[in-house]
Parts: sequence; structure tokens; C-alpha cells
Amino acid sequence: MSRERKEGPNKGRKREDNWKFDQVKDPDERNGLSDILSMELEKDMDTLERRLKNYWKRHPDPESAE
Repeated sequence: MSRERKEGPNKGRKREDNWKFDQVKDPDERNGLSDILSMELEKDMDTLERRLKNYWKRHPDPESAE
């Protein structure tokens, strides 16, 4: 289902509704999706942690240097 956006820079552009995890009724399929989502989240957190470490290497916190 799409709906029209009425305001903002992309006025009139259609966007798709987000798919919802709750739409899955089968418990086995839901557990599988849950596992996949947790693996993706874990991967994203590892990536975020690595990027933050690299950022702080390049931009040391001036308050911690004192």
C-alpha cells in the first residue's frame, strides 16, 4: 500500500509502507526471521563499533587529553 506525501521537499512522491515483522503469523518462520534480524543487528553493531574506534583514532576527544 502506498500513500502520497503532502508536505516536504518530495511533495507528491509516493512511498511504500514499511514491512512489519508482526505480519508473519507462522511461529517457525517468525523465529527464523528473528534469528536473521538479530544476526543483522549484531553485524551492524560490530560495524558501528569499528567505525567509532576509527573515528576516535582520527579525531581524539580534546577533553580526555587533558
